[in-house]
Amino acid sequence: MLRVNGYVDMMELSYSDRRLARERLDRHLRESARALATDWDRVTSVDLSAAASRDSRAANTRALSGLPVDATALEIATALQLLLALRHDVDLLEDGLIKAALDRGMSWEQLGVAYGKTTRQAMHQHAKRLDTRIREDTADDVYSLPLMAADDTAERDWFIRARIRLLADASTGGAGSRRTAPAGEVLEMVMHGPAGTVVDTEVWQTDEPVLDALLTPADNVVVLEILEEVSPWYDRNLGITAADPA
Repeated sequence: MLRVNGYVDMMELSYSDRRLARERLDRHLRESARALATDWDRVTSVDLSAAASRDSRAANTRALSGLPVDATALEIATALQLLLALRHDVDLLEDGLIKAALDRGMSWEQLGVAYGKTTRQAMHQHAKRLDTRIREDTADDVYSLPLMAADDTAERDWFIRARIRLLADASTGGAGSRRTAPAGEVLEMVMHGPAGTVVDTEVWQTDEPVLDALLTPADNVVVLEILEEVSPWYDRNLGITAADPA
């Protein structure tokens, strides 16, 4: 928690939740900018206009830059939670700056000039409202809620490769060359999907163009070994595990 002028900041996400929030939104930033990006950069990087106008100049620019065009509902909710914490951080900072200026001899009239307030009373009322808002925020437990949990929508492009044994014949499903693999054969197969779509782990396929790939339902294989995995989510994996060798 952050303590400023005696107030305990209850709106601050935990360290692990804020790190997860940043990871969720990082795909909207260029890779070279992520290391130095602030939470404000992440919140403002989510393009809300592109979904409504896919052919807009903004959407095309993002797509050509390799950035995602659409933000998922979970990403938008995450941006709102970061923004809530940022707004409270700004209130705390403003309150601290006002008190520091007064401690150093600045008058309410002089502060009013900086704020564009026309009277001492107007500036004093502004500071009072700010102080009240901070007290109300820090006294309300609702602001200590954890980061919204991910649903079945992929937060990032995902991929899993495994060595599997077929329990039933597998065959190609597209219009390419027709071929089959018999039950009992051991193959390397994959599942994958893009960010922003519901994660589907119902079908394994060989890692080749979809028209030529061997396809088989997940229930028709025994997973012998996980070779590689990039989870759709930042806080958990797919839950696919290799069978006990015994």
